Amino acid sequence: MVEETAEIGRGNDPQQVSSRTLRRRAKKAAALARRRERFERLGGPPETTFVGRHKWLGGAVDPATGDIYGIPSHSHMIIRISPPGEAGGGVAEGARITTYPLPQEHQRGRFKWLRGLVHGGKLYGIPAWNAGGVLRMDLATKDVEVLPLPRGEGHYRRNAAPSWPVWNAKRRSAGG
Repeated sequence: MVEETAEIGRGNDPQQVSSRTLRRRAKKAAALARRRERFERLGGPPETTFVGRHKWLGGAVDPATGDIYGIPSHSHMIIRISPPGEAGGGVAEGARITTYPLPQEHQRGRFKWLRGLVHGGKLYGIPAWNAGGVLRMDLATKDVEVLPLPRGEGHYRRNAAPSWPVWNAKRRSAGG
């Protein structure tokens, strides 16, 4: 299924958005419209086609079942790939693909989670730039939720690394 286009303003006041930004968004919307038209001419994409870039970045294997879970970056869902059994052919021949939607408030956005792990029967996604928290899916019930990040004083400060002159001094003393 092709994702819906975002509104031009994306929640911003159109009066405050620059003309360059509006042109870029219009260009993206036109490209998406051309892709949709092409899909419609061809009878639509196959059911297993996922349109877009960076849909899933990283994944984790469930040691109990051998299923592989893709961690959503730009996607609005978690993907599960169930490889075929030992007697089956290659992954493309017998694999089953299942998707699980994210909570509604976390479906939009890019670079939400990056990499994941399975622990104690749950899948965890590590937050990236735009995640509202840690992604968690119960592998038994398939319930998906996002755990909030702590928001105390000093959390997630931008300038936590030393400034450039300090790094430069370290390079010079190391002979670089």
